[in-house]
Amino acid sequence: GGMERYRHLETLNFITTELHKSFSPLFNPKLSEETKTYFREHLSHRFSAMEKQLEGREFVMGSTYSLPDAYLFVMTRWAKGNKVDISGYPNLLKHYEKIYARPATKKVLELEGVNKEKN
Repeated sequence: GGMERYRHLETLNFITTELHKSFSPLFNPKLSEETKTYFREHLSHRFSAMEKQLEGREFVMGSTYSLPDAYLFVMTRWAKGNKVDISGYPNLLKHYEKIYARPATKKVLELEGVNKEKN
C-alpha cells in the first residue's frame, strides 16, 4: 500500500504505454524500413527514462526485484531483437544482464524456447 504501490503502478504504466505499445510498428511487416527506423529512434529515447530510474539502484524500484523488473527485461529483449539502439544506456544493459542471470529467468526462457540472442 501507500506511495510505494503507486510508484510501482506508475512504472508499470510507463513501460506499458511508452515502451510496449511503441514496439507495435516494429512487428508490422507492411511498414517500410524508414517508418520502422523512426520508431526505433523513438523507443531508444523512451528507454532513457528507465536508464535514469535505474541510476544508483539494483532494481527498477530500488533494492528488491519486482514486477517492473520482469516487464522491463522483456522490453529490453525486444529492443535487442528489433535493432533498437540501447547501447548508450549502461544501467539498462546492466539490469538486463542481472535479470537474465537469474535462474528463474533462464528457466522461463528455456521453457519458451528462446535464448539470450533472440526475442
